[in-house]
Amino acid sequence: MTDYNTFEIEDFTIDDYFVKWVLNPDKDSEKFWSQWLQKNPNKRMLVFEARELVSDLKRMQSSQIHSNYVNDIYEQISLNIKNKNLSSVRKIKYITFFRMAAAVFILGMLIFGAFYLTESRSKKKYVTNTHWINHQNNTSKAQTITLSDQSSITLEPFSSLKYPEKFKKDQRTVFLSGEAFFDVAKDTLRPFIVYANETITKVLGTSFFISAFEGQKTVEVNVISGKVAVYANVGTDKTKKSREILIEADQKIYVHQPNKKLDVTPNQRVIFDVGRQEMKKTIAEVPVIIRKPNEIFQFDFNDEQVSKVFEALEKAYGIEINYDSQVLNGCTISTKLDDEPLMQKIAIICSALNLNFKEENATVYVEGTGCKN
Repeated sequence: MTDYNTFEIEDFTIDDYFVKWVLNPDKDSEKFWSQWLQKNPNKRMLVFEARELVSDLKRMQSSQIHSNYVNDIYEQISLNIKNKNLSSVRKIKYITFFRMAAAVFILGMLIFGAFYLTESRSKKKYVTNTHWINHQNNTSKAQTITLSDQSSITLEPFSSLKYPEKFKKDQRTVFLSGEAFFDVAKDTLRPFIVYANETITKVLGTSFFISAFEGQKTVEVNVISGKVAVYANVGTDKTKKSREILIEADQKIYVHQPNKKLDVTPNQRVIFDVGRQEMKKTIAEVPVIIRKPNEIFQFDFNDEQVSKVFEALEKAYGIEINYDSQVLNGCTISTKLDDEPLMQKIAIICSALNLNFKEENATVYVEGTGCKN
């Protein structure tokens, strides 16, 4: 097996398995390199730079790159080759690698030269025609914004939302700084994406609340209805990778590439700690009953199996309650639960039956010795 611990940047760029992982990753290569980087954290920056170099050379085939940039790459590789005490075989591999890249670049420039010119003009025209609106709420009251897709945004005081006058055909993208409630119109062909303080929230059509002020230590995403996917870059503060998003002809935004995703449903929330680069899912601070049309929940129980009580709460709030049905078999309770918050309802039940409970990852876990005599 190849000893990657001795590799330098150039070694990675000519290694077939590494190049395949960068350009055409699969489950096996993703697993291998993920485990290898965990065991060799000191190599993260080296691998990152090698990935960038391989990706840059690949992009020579599909994008216009200034010749000075190619010369910089050539000089860097040539200098490293000269300074290393390498065997003649390895030197030939290095030289062959760069010659291949240069050949690809020249061929690409010849074949696609006319296309680049047309494409650049098209992009310039596109950016000019895409009018972005920066709505700032500097008042003391919430303001409602209706977007081109009929999505409704309630922007809280001292918050701002950047959005296009008209969305693209493939996605709907906005940028939030502050707090806002989103009631997103459903469109299965165009996901709705919110960039907010190092987090990315993606939905097709649902309602949720985001709190993400600039400089705030945490970002919170609370889901009211539907399903939301929240992404963030977790645990890699020193090696975070950013990608560039062009939003106007003279303005760019850099967004950290996420490496973790959490799916969130009603009465759940995601909390992302910006400083610690940690993200977790919890139950909403004040869960509300999720009602369907003509559905009424009554929590008046008379000598009822505790499992049935937990099932009723799960259905009403959409929160999973995990317990051992065999251990709690025979446990019954008579109680009337009114306007208490969900967690207080669970606390009343557990106290009456001498049970313990805890919340973890937006799930309630109930434990106890049972009620059999």
